[in-house]
Amino acid sequence: MNTGNANWIDPNTGVRYLTINPPNLISSTFSWEKVRTLNLGVDIALFNSKLNGSFDWFRRQTIGMLYQGADLPAVLGSAPPFQNVTDLESKGWELELSWKDKIKDFKYSFTFNLSDNRAFITKINNSAGLIDGYYKGKEIGEIWGYVSNGYYTNDDFQPNTLDANLMNGKLKEGIPFFKGVAQNPGDMKYADLNQDGIIFNGTNTVSDPGDMKIIGNSNRRFQFGLNSNFSYKNIDLSVFIQGWVSGIFG
Repeated sequence: MNTGNANWIDPNTGVRYLTINPPNLISSTFSWEKVRTLNLGVDIALFNSKLNGSFDWFRRQTIGMLYQGADLPAVLGSAPPFQNVTDLESKGWELELSWKDKIKDFKYSFTFNLSDNRAFITKINNSAGLIDGYYKGKEIGEIWGYVSNGYYTNDDFQPNTLDANLMNGKLKEGIPFFKGVAQNPGDMKYADLNQDGIIFNGTNTVSDPGDMKIIGNSNRRFQFGLNSNFSYKNIDLSVFIQGWVSGIFG
């Protein structure tokens, strides 16, 4: 139970009293998450083990993952308790190839690896479908946003409505505007995806995202690495390179 000073002062004593906040609710069915894992792999060795390779594929399922349960009335005064209401599935693979050989006193080796994985919500109870929360089919790391469509120019505004500072103009009929924002030349213009003439996020849910859409993902995709080793008598050299493809796209 968290403690802190009250935001009000006793008018008689002038003292801010210490207060204790009520604890968060805990579900009566709270239990451990369950994990199921399936892994398949293949290993190869060719040319007297100079060429080696391996490929692994996995699927990991988290059953009964903890997440906030049903929405409760605001008069309750506390956030909904975490419950085992969500299932998560992750799938991925990894490939590794290596070559090792020597020419007299010169030895060298190369190792290359490439991997990828993605995770999705496969089941959830009591979800409101909010795009910034969990919902069935959601990919972990996904980014919702507006699609840029250039900038507002003077030609987008009705003649003689811009002041001397090119501010406070009135848009021409049919030019979409961002809800609650006064547009000016030079402001970012966004695509009106639902064709209602207003740029807005609707109810911020999957069923009504307004003019928002999935524009990328914050998770790394296709991570790769290359490790090289060279040696000649008592001289050694190692070179390591790694990288990934960003999940963000426009």
